Amino acid sequence: MHRAQRVDSAVRRHQPHGSATQRRGREQSETAFRIGTHYTGDAAGSTLRLSLGTLLSSTWGIELRRFGSGDRLHFGAGERELSRWMHAHARVGWVVDEAPWELESRLFGKLVVPLNLDGNDHCGFHARMRETRRAARARALPALPNPGVGGRYR
Repeated sequence: MHRAQRVDSAVRRHQPHGSATQRRGREQSETAFRIGTHYTGDAAGSTLRLSLGTLLSSTWGIELRRFGSGDRLHFGAGERELSRWMHAHARVGWVVDEAPWELESRLFGKLVVPLNLDGNDHCGFHARMRETRRAARARALPALPNPGVGGRYR
């Protein structure tokens, strides 16, 4: 059984269930969904978008906002700017591995993956990224009705 594993984000830590055919279909669908969420979603569904948005917020003049119940985070119209920036500058890669959680652990021990916090505390940027995200959450503007915009820009 193979499982697609994206290098730029954390993977599930549990063993997959179902037949090999079911798992393969589910994995392909899940991988496509996760990539789409990173590229066109919002800060609530993607820690990559949350990290990039908090780092670029002062440059772009965007602010993290709470919406809906107040627990979900969103950069409002800044989500589209983030999608445009990612389309121009970010690339996604993955490898197929039978135990992606083990591969992730080994890779994070050797690579610098500055926007990933989980399992990456050896990275020199880790503390700053953690604090930047914490501060952005703490100062997130009050809850608004769901803005109805994700990061789609086309």
